[in-house]
Amino acid sequence: MKRIILAVLLMLLGICSAEAAPTVTVTATSITIIGTNQTISLTCSLVDPNQTGILRSGGTVLTNFSTSTATPGTTATCGPIFGNDVITDGFGNASTSYYLIGVSTVSNGIVASTPVVLQAYQFAGVGTFDLSSTLPFSLGPVSPAGSVLGTNLTFTGNNTHGGTETYTGPLVGNQ
Repeated sequence: MKRIILAVLLMLLGICSAEAAPTVTVTATSITIIGTNQTISLTCSLVDPNQTGILRSGGTVLTNFSTSTATPGTTATCGPIFGNDVITDGFGNASTSYYLIGVSTVSNGIVASTPVVLQAYQFAGVGTFDLSSTLPFSLGPVSPAGSVLGTNLTFTGNNTHGGTETYTGPLVGNQ
């Protein structure tokens, strides 16, 4: 009886909590992500957009906010990582975090310092998520340190979009 009472007390105090395990793996293939068949590496960086200073999954305080590909190749993986649906921030808000995924080329074993693709993603559930078929996460009107996509974008081929566009300054290279 004393053991039951002690166990209940410990659970009420939050001392005994279930340890959550990361259950998401991210994968990308160079030909589908960057259009060329070359060696790539992924970096998955967890972002706390509210800057609460602490992220949790269940009773586990997350301390590793970034992970990278262990073995670069034409197909690269990152993980296991926690799904954003099981992460709460320091205020208790669920599903506010996201991962900033960088795809970098690798040449002679050296990972390029600037990723060729940098995009935000949220992952829910468990399993492997292929970036070629996973929709990026929209950061909305506020994005960290400028645009996630970058400022010097080059579009080639048949590019289509809809909606109203507003331009400031001259259009350069529009021939």
